[in-house]
Amino acid sequence: MDRQKNLIQQEKIIKKYEYMFELRHATPVIYPIKFGFECEEGWYRLIDEILYKLNSEDPEKTCRIFQIKEKFGGLKIYLDKYPSNLDSTSANELMFSYDKQSYKICEVCGDPGTLCIRSGWYQTLCDKHRLERHGLVTNDIP
Repeated sequence: MDRQKNLIQQEKIIKKYEYMFELRHATPVIYPIKFGFECEEGWYRLIDEILYKLNSEDPEKTCRIFQIKEKFGGLKIYLDKYPSNLDSTSANELMFSYDKQSYKICEVCGDPGTLCIRSGWYQTLCDKHRLERHGLVTNDIP
C-alpha cells in the first residue's frame, strides 16, 4: 500500500474515535500521535479493534491516545488518559493482549506472520514480506 492509501486508512480509523486523538492538535507540546500511526497497515485491523474496545469502556469519553507504534516487532499503544470504566491495570492488560497478537500478524499485510530479527531490527512478517524485504525465509538468529 502506498503512503497516500496508508494515510487514508489511518484517517478512517481516527475519524471513528476522534475524541481519543485530541492530542494530535495540542499545542505548544507536540505529542507523538501528531505524526500518525508509526507502523504499517497490516496492523490497522488490530488498532481498530483495540480502539473499539477502549471506546466501549469509555462512556465519559476520557481516553486519549499518546502514541501508536511498532517497537521490537510488536504493536504498542500508549495512552495519555485511560477510559472512564477501566483502571490503568485493566487498560494495560487489554493493550498487552493486542501486543501479543501482533507478533503473529504481518505488520505489512495482516496475514499470519512471525517475528523476524535481522541485523538488530525486529519486525513481524509473513513469509512473502520476509523474503521481499530480507531475501530470506528464516531469522538470522537461531
